[in-house]
Amino acid sequence: MTVVYSSFPILSKKGFAGYGYWVANSANGLHENKFTNVWYQAFTITGKRAEQSQKLFQFSRINYVDYGKYFANKTGTNAGVGGISALSSRFLDTHALSGNKKRLRAAIDVMGGEPGNPVYHTLVHHGLETTHGLQRDVVDFSYINNVEPFAYIRSKVEPVYRDLAPSVGTYMKEADWGSVHWKEDFYGVHFDRLGVVKQKYDPDGVFYCITCVGSENWVVKDDGTLCQST
Repeated sequence: MTVVYSSFPILSKKGFAGYGYWVANSANGLHENKFTNVWYQAFTITGKRAEQSQKLFQFSRINYVDYGKYFANKTGTNAGVGGISALSSRFLDTHALSGNKKRLRAAIDVMGGEPGNPVYHTLVHHGLETTHGLQRDVVDFSYINNVEPFAYIRSKVEPVYRDLAPSVGTYMKEADWGSVHWKEDFYGVHFDRLGVVKQKYDPDGVFYCITCVGSENWVVKDDGTLCQST
């Protein structure tokens, strides 16, 4: 993985880029002709030439007259929101990926958790290749009942990201909502300017979230009450 990660900058300069996912997180499922058998693609492409591999994929183009039409037809626009997850993320620049490979390898070791300990109950089961459905145990992942995972992410994983790429921020949609560094990580040098905009259009602080610009003017009490800070 260190070799793969360290290759990303040069691959990017060569024009290799993209955003893909196997399964869309959408209540209305996957549209027809948008998904082929993941097992077939994953295991038959190994050792094949580029020309042979390309036969596994199909490309289609759709034009929309405006953004509204595009959004209405986009997979995942009706997906559920508001979930709780213990995670941390950070943009990794060229220096972080191609600078010191020993440091990158050490960081990846931390990111990977504990690969030496088998966790068979959370890995992909070999029977999934032929199954027609999957029943999952429902796990309560509220913050109050899972303090340890959040604490581990914030004390062990996030500092590794920060040391690896100290001069960049993160993608706030998929980051630690409880990070104490949210101002610099989410907004950077733009925070003060955005604060002026916030004061102009929302002087009463009607729109609030714990990592939004302007939230520093409010405090949340133990009973959940939101009050202006003094």
